[in-house]
Amino acid sequence: MPNLSAFSQGIAPLSIGYVIHATLRLYRDIFLTYFQLIIRAFLWSIAPITPFLILFVLSFILQAKIVSSSTSHINSPDLTSILFGILIISLIPSIPLLIVFSFYCTAKFYKNYALVSRMAYRLLINQPERLEEVAYKVSELWNFLWVNLLINLIFAIVQPFNNGITDALTQATIDKEAFTNIAIILLLIQTFLYFWLIARFYLCDVILAVESTTGINAINRSWQLTKGFSIKILLVILASFLVILPAYLIAGIPFFLFAISIYKLGLAPISSPENAWIINNIMLLIASSVSLVLVWFLSLPYWQILKAVIYYDLHSRRS
Repeated sequence: MPNLSAFSQGIAPLSIGYVIHATLRLYRDIFLTYFQLIIRAFLWSIAPITPFLILFVLSFILQAKIVSSSTSHINSPDLTSILFGILIISLIPSIPLLIVFSFYCTAKFYKNYALVSRMAYRLLINQPERLEEVAYKVSELWNFLWVNLLINLIFAIVQPFNNGITDALTQATIDKEAFTNIAIILLLIQTFLYFWLIARFYLCDVILAVESTTGINAINRSWQLTKGFSIKILLVILASFLVILPAYLIAGIPFFLFAISIYKLGLAPISSPENAWIINNIMLLIASSVSLVLVWFLSLPYWQILKAVIYYDLHSRRS
């Protein structure tokens, strides 16, 4: 377990090197536990589409039975589409139930993802918890859903506002050079606003998981803790991204090489004998894609642990 007592012994708030060091140490300590929570979150995230996947499989099964027992001349893809459409229509009465189920699964996803931060924080304060008990000590499930929806709504409001300004400028009677300069300035302002809001709301899910508070209090608490530290938080996030970037680059090298080759040769020449090696390297492309997804999965706990370390630092300084 990393010793973070140095945070209160003269080290500047959110020291980039120390925060990243602590994050990597915590990531290593109980990685399997973190990864279990990530897998749970992933399963909850895909749960809303499972009814449609089941229907799609059923449509294939019905298609196979119909084709095998009939002399119908309906094309196989057309028959599959018809059967799938019939099954979808049969689900219409249960649409309200499916919507509620989707919201529930989304809330469970956010909660399990945030529990990674709680377990990391409990290690930081030398009060570790077991995976079996941690889920029962956090905020109500629906708080995680509506807090994330509210934050997404705020970002959704910012975008049309900036687009409206840009549209107004395009209709104004100004020369092209002046419009370009103003558009660039507005783009920079919009980008800064987005990242500033990300920094201010960055700790909401950690606070919900650690302090077991209400959703509105979590937003207010994140706003208070991050006051005056927005730039430092963004720098920590950038530095943390650069730390794990090599893993993505190494995993993606075969994928990028394959993509470049396809782009240069075009799709038509692939079938020619001299370009047959591309088809033979499909497995390489699949392996590269799988490795990229795996690296992405492995990096998810890293970001939540980073939030826990930032929360620990700011919380200990302001308490």
